[in-house]
Parts: sequence; structure tokens; C-alpha cells
Amino acid sequence: MRYRPMDDHQKRRLTEKMDILRAVQTFQEQGMDEAEMLSELLNLFYVDLDEYHEITRAA
Repeated sequence: MRYRPMDDHQKRRLTEKMDILRAVQTFQEQGMDEAEMLSELLNLFYVDLDEYHEITRAA
């Protein structure tokens, strides 16, 4: 399943650890692997990659 933002200019920032964790869990429930998940997150949000990598390494 491919998620798409309505307009690239409407991307939200995904910088809070809990918000990133919630997004990761949602995509994992959809059965996405890590590469696909990161691609989708970057399509939808401006992601703090340091926080993202910290979360996925801990999981």
C-alpha cells in the first residue's frame, strides 16, 4: 500500500521520538520492511533520521 501526501508543501516534520515510533509501528503492522518503511516515511514527512535510526536499532 502506498501512502501519498496531498501536496509536497504540506509535509509535516516528524521529529519527536514518540511520533516516529508510532509511525514505525503503524508501517510494521502493514508488513513493510525497513527500506520500504523509510521510503514511505520520507515521502510523507520530513523525518529526523538520527531519531529514526535510534528507534529502528532499538527494535
